[in-house]
Amino acid sequence: MKPLVGCIILFSILATTTALSREIVVDAAGGGNYTTISAALAAVPPGGQTVLVRSGTYAEHLTINTAKTRLVGEGSMQTKIIPPSGANAIAVGAADVEIGDLEISGASVTGGISISATGSRTVIKNIYLHGTKTSGITIGGSDAKIENCTIENVATSPTGTPGGVGPGIFVDGTARPTIRTNRIRGWSQAVGLWYGVADAPVEGNFILDNYGFADSAHAIPRSAVEDYGASVIGHGRNLIVNNVINGSTHNCIEVAQGVVGSQYVGNILRNPGKISNDGSFISVGGQGTQITTDILIAHNYCISDGSRQESGVSIAGQSYRISVFENTLRDFTNSSGTVFIGGSQTSGDIAVEGNQFYNCQYPIRLNNNGDGVLIKNNLMRSVLSTGIYVSSGAKHVIEGNSITVTGDGVTLLGGGGNRLSDNYVNILSGDRAAFIFSSNDNVATNNVALCQNSYNYGVIRFTGWSNLFRQNFINNTGTHDGLTALIAGDYNIFQDNTIAGVVSILVGGSGPHNVYEPNHSGGVTRPSTYKAIYGKVVGAAQVAIAHGLAYVPTQVIVTMTSPGNIYRSAPSDSTYIYLTADAPGRTADIYLR
Repeated sequence: MKPLVGCIILFSILATTTALSREIVVDAAGGGNYTTISAALAAVPPGGQTVLVRSGTYAEHLTINTAKTRLVGEGSMQTKIIPPSGANAIAVGAADVEIGDLEISGASVTGGISISATGSRTVIKNIYLHGTKTSGITIGGSDAKIENCTIENVATSPTGTPGGVGPGIFVDGTARPTIRTNRIRGWSQAVGLWYGVADAPVEGNFILDNYGFADSAHAIPRSAVEDYGASVIGHGRNLIVNNVINGSTHNCIEVAQGVVGSQYVGNILRNPGKISNDGSFISVGGQGTQITTDILIAHNYCISDGSRQESGVSIAGQSYRISVFENTLRDFTNSSGTVFIGGSQTSGDIAVEGNQFYNCQYPIRLNNNGDGVLIKNNLMRSVLSTGIYVSSGAKHVIEGNSITVTGDGVTLLGGGGNRLSDNYVNILSGDRAAFIFSSNDNVATNNVALCQNSYNYGVIRFTGWSNLFRQNFINNTGTHDGLTALIAGDYNIFQDNTIAGVVSILVGGSGPHNVYEPNHSGGVTRPSTYKAIYGKVVGAAQVAIAHGLAYVPTQVIVTMTSPGNIYRSAPSDSTYIYLTADAPGRTADIYLR
């Protein structure tokens, strides 16, 4: 009898296991276990089960409160749920739920799918969700996955759109959601990561034509993707990567207040702010105690159509340790700053490094920012105005940039104390300057400045004080009697530079303490208002050279025609100037007035 009892027990276990593993089939035509999805979900046992919904149309609101339930259709164009009026088409209140291969037409409901805080590890894939009154998918549970879905609404026109349209995917204060390879279109906001979202990859999505407003009065524009921590500690480390974002009411990507450690990498961005006329491709901001910090913006490709004033990257507010690295920005022909740092007080620990700018106006502009911004190894071609414009902050480092521009190369206003080295500036138009020093205490070494026809503006222009411009190469190739340097401040040092082409230094309207010799010339000298003494040979012993002016010269310019240095070794008088060289046999042309 014992073997028989064992067989009966084994058969009972197998039968129970088979019953639990079998799908529950829903068929509106009557060919399954149930004709409604709600009835099938109510029959799911505590251990979970698959509910397979056959092709057809089902007018239901659904609630899933049993863990490990799988609700799957026969395809997003085959199995359709059209719920009557109410809150959400599907509400998920249990863990480890999977929803897939369905169409949800939500014209009568507020939202599409709502996942509560108890709905952790929910998976939604291969869903076609469209036309809800407000939101698409709202996520309140951790570790959700939204993959390969099409999520659409009606706000797709850049010239006019309905108001009161919510987000396509909204993550509300939860951790580790994954939003991958979806198509999201026609919302006020495609993806919102708000109030404590952490470690969220948003990857490989097509985010298109999101031209909605959050309110019916069209007063609340939203960004296509928004990372917004507010005052919630721990928000951040989100990864927005390899998405195509084309068309938004406000910014393409908004890094709002209270975000820490998020990265925005490899995205293709176009057409922000088309309806609101306000917005950047990537906007970074913080305010008050809701600071934004440790942000990486890298390898993005931003293309402007020039139809409105916009920035590729805008950094404002209480923003710290921001890196803008190796992005490509094209055709920002109507911009007050393609990379714009300022707008309100920002930290200076910001790096703009290795980016490429093509056909842009003001590629890099600092305005109302803190000290110590690093601007390094950026490539700028066909620049329409000033390449690097610094109007605020101090002690910035500007190094290794290559600028070809029809305007000015680098303009330094602000607090001064900046360091410039190894930059290349090629001015393609007349009467523009490669470097303008309108602040104090700047140091520029080992830079290259090329200029065609500087006229009276000066390739190098000093209006500030105590600037040092030394050991640089200047080629003033103009056919006019243009100025190599215009020195209009005081205590400036323009010395030991190599000058090719037209050589002319004007010290006008300045104090008496500027130093502008020796420099080394390899070109044609045209200082028409000066008396010239050509080819003087000076050695290590002081030499008195008669100048013939019959008065004490106020300006003496020594232009080297050999290696080495010749300098004034004693004050001039009404008969002589006194020069000494660093070695025997040094030669120079001398200009006096």
